[in-house]
Amino acid sequence: MNGFSGRTGLTPEDLAKYRSYVPGVDDVIWQPAYDYQTYPTAGALAFNWFTLLRGTGTTSAFGGAGARTNQDTNMQLSGQFGAGNQMLVLGIEVEFWPGSVPGLQTAAQPTDAQTSQQPDDVYSVLRNGILSFSVQNRPYLEDGPLIKFPTQTYLTGFAAVTNGANATASIQIAYASGCGASYNIVPVLLRENQAFQTSITFPAVIATPSGVDGRMGVRLNGKLIRNAQ
Repeated sequence: MNGFSGRTGLTPEDLAKYRSYVPGVDDVIWQPAYDYQTYPTAGALAFNWFTLLRGTGTTSAFGGAGARTNQDTNMQLSGQFGAGNQMLVLGIEVEFWPGSVPGLQTAAQPTDAQTSQQPDDVYSVLRNGILSFSVQNRPYLEDGPLIKFPTQTYLTGFAAVTNGANATASIQIAYASGCGASYNIVPVLLRENQAFQTSITFPAVIATPSGVDGRMGVRLNGKLIRNAQ
């Protein structure tokens, strides 16, 4: 008979044939949760993370335009993981990417603002700031300055070099990044639909010496636990 047969009863065995998940079984992958924002050259007193979703606001990706995308965050809900998802948080990283570039070439003697502007931006921001991580408004971490949360991926192979074809011309390569041991924490399990808050606060607005906007991100390193399918 053609058409729907929705009035037919279903046994538990019937329902089991159509499940989109395997009851009582989870799969586990390594998947950090990340969130990036523009760091304005004028600075700001506070930044909140993992609250703005894709499709909202403005992207912070260098060269990007329009609303936020997966270049900015991989969160699907604001400040929580959705049904069927949990995360075991093992550590935290803070990434700061200056808008100024490592290389500088000038035809005349560089100004003070131009000299070492990329390292100056990194140092000015990372030597300040307190990072707070709470679950349902209960603090689990409060520490700073931000250089204590080094990223494990950064540009390398650079040396500071100055050279000139005459007394005033200059070619300079300068690069800086926070470094050190990973900031591991006592593991915290974020259950599905459990609210968490992550913020960075500064004692005063910290302007970037370069006068260029930067980009800052927070990564919760850990394992994503999902209902198996």
